[in-house]
Formats: sequence, C-alpha cells, structure tokens
Amino acid sequence: MSEMTHETWRVECEDGVRDVLVSRHPDGWWNAATEVNGRVERRISTTGARAAVTALAAHLSWSVVSIAAPGQRTRGEIAEDIDDAIVTLRQKTLACQRLASTAMADGDAMVRAAAYEDAWRIVREETGR
Repeated sequence: MSEMTHETWRVECEDGVRDVLVSRHPDGWWNAATEVNGRVERRISTTGARAAVTALAAHLSWSVVSIAAPGQRTRGEIAEDIDDAIVTLRQKTLACQRLASTAMADGDAMVRAAAYEDAWRIVREETGR
C-alpha cells in the first residue's frame, strides 16, 4: 500500500450519531479521529479500522449502540425502515380488507371471488409469501 486512504465511519450512540474519520496508513495501521469541543481526539490500531473506532469510542466514554462502516446503515436507520414497512403493510392490508368487504356486499359471486383473489395477491406481494 503506497498511499493513505480516508473513510468516514458512523458511531450510533444513545444520544445520536457521530462521525469518525478513519485513515489507513501505508505502513499498516489505522487512525480514528473526531473533533470534540474544538480538540481532535484520536486512537490508533494495528488490527483494523473497526478496532480503532472502538478504541476511540471507549476512550471518549460514548454509549455505543452500533458502529457502521462506510456504506453500512445504523441500527436506527434499519429500525426506521422496518417501522415504515409495517405501516405500509398495515395500509395495504386495510385496503385489501375494504376491497374484499365491498365485493362481498355486491352479491355477485364472480366479483367476490375476483376481489378476494386480488386482496390475497396484494398481501402475498407485500409480504413475499
């Protein structure tokens, strides 16, 4: 390795998400650094970027929930996506129930059967089952 590389890691803590700049040095060690109250705090590791970030978080007594490498998502972001998917699925389920209910009230057996199949098709698409 002939040049130094830099990546931003994110540390999700109980009180928010913090950015940590991780530099990979040509001689095989990693430096994790962040600014705290106008001062740059840093820790190094010879075993990897995650170890450097973990050492920095421990040194600063951060209440760590998760550590996200570049391109990875935090637990909070994943939880938000799950919550959004649940809301969407509930909305789709209610729409399917209304569709089936309307078809049942129409009295036409063919309409009821088609609406019922449409409702289940939508549920299967949304749940992947």
